[in-house]
Order: sequence, then structure tokens, then C-alpha cells
Amino acid sequence: MPEQFLFREMNTKVPCEVITWYLLPAIRRKLALILLGTHHTSQAEAARLLDLSDAAISQYVSKKRGGIKIPIGWDQDFQDA
Repeated sequence: MPEQFLFREMNTKVPCEVITWYLLPAIRRKLALILLGTHHTSQAEAARLLDLSDAAISQYVSKKRGGIKIPIGWDQDFQDA
């Protein structure tokens, strides 16, 4: 989905919808990638730690979920938190 279309679609939604449909999946994806990459956990262990299904972790890794980019600068704040 092109970024311009995504942001146009996000502007037509109420804030709670944007958080639920775009921001939370992006955060979950980032957490899953950190657990799998930096901490070398298995997908099953990452799913257990995040209280998600194995299939959800697989979709986050393959960018089928949480595919939006978190704005520049948030990444370091996210790592520090």
C-alpha cells in the first residue's frame, strides 16, 4: 500500500482506529523483530512473550501485518524504552 494512500486513509479515521489498525501492529512488529533478531528467540517464544499466535509473528516478520514505517526518531526512543 503506497504511503500517500495510507496517510490519506488514516486522516479519515478517528484516532482510536488509527492506533488499533496501524500503530499497535507496527509496534508489535518492531517488538517481534527485536525479540527474533537481537535476543535470538524462536517465533514460538516471541509469540508467547507478546501473547500473540505463532501465525501473527510470522505475518509481522513477512510484513503482512504492521507494515507501516514508524517515523524517524521514534526508533531510537523505542529502543531506549
